[in-house]
Amino acid sequence: MSDEKYYVRFRGRTLGPFDEAKVRGLIKRGQVTRMHELSPDGVSWQKADAFPELFPAVNQPAQGFEQVSQSDAAMQPDEPPTDVAEWYAHLNNENKGPVTKDQIAQWISAGAITQETLVWKEGTEEWEAANIAVPELFSNAPLSGPNFAAAQQLEPTAASSKPCPFCTQMISSQAIKCPHCQSMLNNFCSNCGSQVSANQAVCLNCGTAIQQNATETVVVAQPTVVQPNVVVTSNSQVQGNYNKTTAAILAFFIGGLGAHKFYHGSIGWGIIYLVFCPTFIPALVSFIEGILYLTIPQGDYDARYNLCPPEPFKW
Repeated sequence: MSDEKYYVRFRGRTLGPFDEAKVRGLIKRGQVTRMHELSPDGVSWQKADAFPELFPAVNQPAQGFEQVSQSDAAMQPDEPPTDVAEWYAHLNNENKGPVTKDQIAQWISAGAITQETLVWKEGTEEWEAANIAVPELFSNAPLSGPNFAAAQQLEPTAASSKPCPFCTQMISSQAIKCPHCQSMLNNFCSNCGSQVSANQAVCLNCGTAIQQNATETVVVAQPTVVQPNVVVTSNSQVQGNYNKTTAAILAFFIGGLGAHKFYHGSIGWGIIYLVFCPTFIPALVSFIEGILYLTIPQGDYDARYNLCPPEPFKW
């Protein structure tokens, strides 16, 4: 594994640098996706999937077709193979594939893939709703018999439909992309890059407050009541933004009282430091922690305290 560092940028916010192992960990937890931009120097930026060492390219299907003679080739017209595994489907928050088009048709018949499910074919530029990418599979789907219940899920009912905020057409309440105007309905947290749903108030990964409006999801910046490094907005939404220099100063001067622990939201450790303060052990440990705060790379500090929500006993 290389020692190359990476900066991460999403919606104008830059974090890092992170080493390759740290970036792979963020990718595994879903905090860095193909929607992010990466840069090795913080100046030139590329989409995350342009880095094959982090987002490997899709493997091409093995070539196992027998060679035919020139005379046979002249007699038989070229026909594209129908069983090439080149399709992917986004199911249960995972990308399933590669599979054949026949498998996609089976998933549609079983109700696993609906009209709004995102699918992708190798060689195309972006993911599309299934009814846009393979409309012929939905037109042939049976509306009676054993698969009738699955087919019913393909059309949104009045109880489970909503207007698209971009084109006002009625769509399924569970849709993540409008099949009419192709607008993405799921947005991403500008703090950690994780996906957030259209009615989500707080990012579940980092605790960043999110405000809904008619067209997009944005981060709230309206503090009214301030607690230790936590901003409470008028909508009772919370956002953390910790600084390692501030944490080090608190650890050096009043760390024996657990001030730096309370600052990071580690309430449990803060109480323990406060109780054992007369022994001077917390003061000694806090001095060491202050040195660690000043020497730790900014990217590692952000990954520990700014990309993850606070916990009572986070060290």
